[in-house]
Amino acid sequence: IAEAEILYAWKFPPQLYAKAGRLKWLQVMGAGVDWALVPELPAGVQVTRAPGIFGPWMAEYVIAWCSWVTQKMRVYRDAQRQRRWLDHVLPDRLFGKTVTIVGLGDIGRDIARAASGLGMRVLGVTRRGRPVREAARVYPVSAMARALGEADFVVVLLPLTPETRGIISASALRAMKPTSWLINIARGAVVDEAALLAALD
Repeated sequence: IAEAEILYAWKFPPQLYAKAGRLKWLQVMGAGVDWALVPELPAGVQVTRAPGIFGPWMAEYVIAWCSWVTQKMRVYRDAQRQRRWLDHVLPDRLFGKTVTIVGLGDIGRDIARAASGLGMRVLGVTRRGRPVREAARVYPVSAMARALGEADFVVVLLPLTPETRGIISASALRAMKPTSWLINIARGAVVDEAALLAALD
């Protein structure tokens, strides 16, 4: 690290920054940079990230889990392993379901486009609630409970900042329908874990 001017990394050990006297540029391998912005990072180092790459992957990931729910994949898989035929369990459709996306950056908009293409109703939550083409309606964070209350699926993909830490709180979880699903593809700490465990109990 003492020789490096450019560092391409993910979760680089912060104690090694003290030896990085020539470092000018840190290219983060992912979209999130919260792990990189630490006090040990030398002043003047340019930090860049990789936006615009992960949206299609994450859209497929989210749609896959939503389909896993509506198609009753766990129930059918368990029955298959037990060599049982379930003629009383019917799959559901994603068509007509509501997905609330908390965070409508480039990844959120990719997910919104994929969900809309399957006939899902897309709601969004952003800091100010400005409309975007990909969502039927966008709520400001101050009205997040209303958007959560309408959702069959809640997808969270906010950056981890002091403002977003624990934003999916006990009150946010109470606003969700008991039948709704929470898909957090952001940092874990945006969800209040103790509140989530209490809500699941």
